[in-house]
Amino acid sequence: MIGAAHADTMNRTYLADMSDFGNKLGFYVDFENSAPDGQTCRLSTLKAYLGVADGKSWRFVQAGSDFRLNQAIHILATITPDGSTFMIGPQRVKSPGAYALAKSNTMKAGEVPAWASGPAEYRIVEKELTVRVGAAQYEFKFPSAGFSPALLLFENSLRVTRTVAISPTDTIFIDAAITIEPLVDASPFKPLLDRFAQVAQAQYPGKITSEAQLKAAFKADDAQLAAWKPRNDVDAYGGQLHVGWAGKESGFYTTSKHNGYWWLLSPLGNPLFYTGVCTATSPEWDSTPITGRGDLFAELPPKTGLTPSLWSQNVWGSDQKEYAAVHALNLIRRFGQTNFHNGALAECKKRLTAWGFSGLGKWSPALDGVPCVTDISLPSVPKIDRHFDVFDPEIRVKIKSALEKELAPSRNNPFVVGNSFGNEYDEIVIPSEIEHILAATTPSPAKLAFIEQALNHIYAGDESRLRGSWTVSNAGRLANQPLKAPAADVEALRRFYASRYYETLYHDFKEVDPNHLYLGFWIVPDWWVSDEDWNLIAPNVDVIGFDRYSDWPGIENLLARYDKPVLLGEFSFPSWYGGARGFGRYSVYTDSDAESGARYAALIAAASKCPQCIGAMWFQYRDEPITGRGPAPDNAVVAGEHYAFGLINACDLPKTDLVTRAREANLKANAVRLAAGG
Repeated sequence: MIGAAHADTMNRTYLADMSDFGNKLGFYVDFENSAPDGQTCRLSTLKAYLGVADGKSWRFVQAGSDFRLNQAIHILATITPDGSTFMIGPQRVKSPGAYALAKSNTMKAGEVPAWASGPAEYRIVEKELTVRVGAAQYEFKFPSAGFSPALLLFENSLRVTRTVAISPTDTIFIDAAITIEPLVDASPFKPLLDRFAQVAQAQYPGKITSEAQLKAAFKADDAQLAAWKPRNDVDAYGGQLHVGWAGKESGFYTTSKHNGYWWLLSPLGNPLFYTGVCTATSPEWDSTPITGRGDLFAELPPKTGLTPSLWSQNVWGSDQKEYAAVHALNLIRRFGQTNFHNGALAECKKRLTAWGFSGLGKWSPALDGVPCVTDISLPSVPKIDRHFDVFDPEIRVKIKSALEKELAPSRNNPFVVGNSFGNEYDEIVIPSEIEHILAATTPSPAKLAFIEQALNHIYAGDESRLRGSWTVSNAGRLANQPLKAPAADVEALRRFYASRYYETLYHDFKEVDPNHLYLGFWIVPDWWVSDEDWNLIAPNVDVIGFDRYSDWPGIENLLARYDKPVLLGEFSFPSWYGGARGFGRYSVYTDSDAESGARYAALIAAASKCPQCIGAMWFQYRDEPITGRGPAPDNAVVAGEHYAFGLINACDLPKTDLVTRAREANLKANAVRLAAGG
């Protein structure tokens, strides 16, 4: 989650969506647009689509063009077992072909998804939606409460979901009415954020309106922390005491299987279900871009004196903008200018203990005496495409040298649970990498290895067959000319490359640091080329680290595919607060902190009963900035993600309803797992 992709800016509004895109199932009607990275999507490039999948492929029908601001549009889509029709106004476009239903019977409407919520010079507002299936009719009502003009500057997704019953032979009628509205002018509302990093125009219970109120809230928080005494049933590393069994005291975290359940063992050999918090020890994180947007903020941290660390540049490596940790003004109010950083770290440590967490999660710099996981990257090692050329002996030497530098300081630290490398989709080997390497005229070690693998294992040593199947420009040496392999061969070589890549990293990590578990790269189920990627990483880790933003369960078959422990690196259920506070609505949003707490507790209870799962880590410690964490165009009110992921808000105050339920679940997790395992 922590990374920011640098690709085209995308903006989509889904009017009706019952699709499983990756599995080529279902259908949707949407408006789509894109622009170069960092730019705003223009009305002149807006297009409307009907997408229908038959289980083998998608087909897309486009209708309408030359859209205008303040235009009201009536859309009709008809999907039958034999074909579909898409109408916008008088324009009618037909597409023959069957459909195959997605497994979920939930239809989403009025949604601007997180991954396609880039800035645009307009907004699509869905006014009405009627869906007819046979004799049944489903009316969708879209919310208007809570969306004052100022709040619409921050979040314009009016997503509504309903269960819609459809059988494979039904005809589906979709009738939608939308308007294309101009963006709200921000000028009358500036500054949009008040001194406490909240939306100035927002009104909701508990909003901080004065320093006196904030200081009183700090005092109440301190009193609650003091009342929640540190637990006395675990060792210094979170291992559960007095349970009737223990593993070997190894001095470092290990794993062990007991009564059919995998367990994380503390350095003292005591079992535990690990609960962690991501980004917890970064008082300056998240920051928000200021360049071109300074007038959005009522107050910014001073650039001189004791607070220059609250300013940074080019945070995501591409936009050359100036960023500031605006929330840290509240840390200064709490701990003072001379001690805000150390004070925040000490408070974080106290909170993790009081809230029953085992330790830190991803993206958290180490804190003395607190269990943690590492997130290793090796920017000094050159890549051939998206990844290292692990067939190159010189690159192997550079990997080992860089790992030695990164891992040596923590190699003997007993509080390190394990090491990870890279993150999520960035570490998936994708087909285009193979295509690019084969297309190069330079005979890299990877290209030579691909040719040898294909020749010996796909074409049984027959080079003439390979040449006949591949696109080869001349009769010269294969390595010295651009090559194009058929899709099946590309996939075989992708798996070959990925397997060698993951195997190399696993070997090198364990050789440089044999003391700690290797957790892989936090693979995300369904955010990959195929589930074969799970098979490629599983043999090359001690623990399969994975991320998943969803309620548990849902992937038990995947987790049980290998007799190996797994660790959930990121999950979250951020509240949207009904749009009343200006935060974005994430894909697994809730409407309140109480609901977030209930879903946290349910996930921890279910995960702790899973035989393979040894822990789960919440993303993240503090809410993202309401103005976004970047990057984005200078004039954007929201720059990138702006979700209320945190256990605490920008005022450095805990979300009591969430934290209380999380604490209860954390304190029970070991006992629940012990009971499940007999």
